[in-house]
Amino acid sequence: MADGHFGISQPEILLGFPPGSGGTQRLARLLGGRRALQISLEGTPVSPAGAREMGLVDRVVPLEALLQEAVELAGRLGRRPKAAIGAVKRAVREGGSLPLREGLRFEGAEWPAATTTTESLATQRAYLARTKELGDVAGLDPATLEEAVARGRFA
Repeated sequence: MADGHFGISQPEILLGFPPGSGGTQRLARLLGGRRALQISLEGTPVSPAGAREMGLVDRVVPLEALLQEAVELAGRLGRRPKAAIGAVKRAVREGGSLPLREGLRFEGAEWPAATTTTESLATQRAYLARTKELGDVAGLDPATLEEAVARGRFA
């Protein structure tokens, strides 16, 4: 989110009706009932810093850096294995709305399909080769981990 004179709000109450399209439900699940009520009943914007503190946004950057930051983030995430991205999104969005026991089953059902793709298997092989080369767990090597994050995978 851009820093400055911006905010996130649920202004519908100021028009005489509640937020729609799941606004109250999503906010309550994200922030809890007390904060969801506060934001929805007051209708006043939450500052960028407040939104960051509440977990409504991941980061706050200067307005002039917003587009560059967004493009860089999209690039990093876009280099991640597609099947894994889809599995994570489904597990969090769909499985996360279920009771824990069912959510764990949902997550477990996503795992085999994502780990057996050609792309995932190649990445796993590269990780094991790097571990052998280092003589230690590749994910614990700071340089290897930094390269993997930048590249989007260990391969």
